[in-house]
Amino acid sequence: MTEHNPKRQAEFFLMGCKVFMLSLILTFCWTSGQGIALANATASFKESQHHSPEEMNDKFKATDLDIDKFVSRFEAPDREVFSAREAIVDALAIKPGESIADVGAGTGIFEELFSSAVGPGGWVYAVDISAGFLTHINEIAGKKGLKNLSCVLSRDRSICLPPNCVDTIFICNTYHHFGESSKTALLKSIDEALIDDGRLVIIDFDRVEGKSREWIMKHIHMSSKEVIKEIEAAGFKLKEEKKVKALKENYFLIFEKGRAEEERNERADAAVTGEKNEQ
Repeated sequence: MTEHNPKRQAEFFLMGCKVFMLSLILTFCWTSGQGIALANATASFKESQHHSPEEMNDKFKATDLDIDKFVSRFEAPDREVFSAREAIVDALAIKPGESIADVGAGTGIFEELFSSAVGPGGWVYAVDISAGFLTHINEIAGKKGLKNLSCVLSRDRSICLPPNCVDTIFICNTYHHFGESSKTALLKSIDEALIDDGRLVIIDFDRVEGKSREWIMKHIHMSSKEVIKEIEAAGFKLKEEKKVKALKENYFLIFEKGRAEEERNERADAAVTGEKNEQ
């Protein structure tokens, strides 16, 4: 018969409690670790997915937009369009007295150059959906004495410019921010804002399978060929594809307003005339 020993029973009880508590702690740590790992994996997965233009644009509309953060990003020496901005403006051959709209002006890396190019008799419109960016551009314009520039707060479906008011509409690293649901309306507002024979300039990252780096493949949804097809379907005609030595990842396209539609009409008229002559 086992001798009853209260002291020994108390020791076993305490030991059991310790083992139970230890098992709870280990279980908690394991499940927490799994939860953290799962959360990290989920965040990593979401980060790896394509972001829609609407999702990308929301951050620019924030009232607490961190301007300094985007200045350091958009005006970094290794950003192609920033380092090549003077060569880009030279390639545009802007004439004094012309007007130009920079749609998606961002932190305003082209505004001073455009202001100088159009001269006192011309005008520059800095257009953006971000009130924060436009406030920043206004402050810079004031400090640098740019008196031929005004800022325009655009909307998702309109660049908010009057009809026939600009010679050139310039869109740099911004076309990929045009949402699918609003793109048709935006291109229509661009067409309306341009004068007859006006130019639409698009510079953006070219998405090339097997060649483009990971960031471009993740964030850019169209190749330059697809963009050309889309813009011409909206009634513009590709006039020229500029080559700027410093642009390795970006295409540089210049379209003319209305040329595609005019050429379609001319071909249709020629076909009708031909049929009549045959009769």
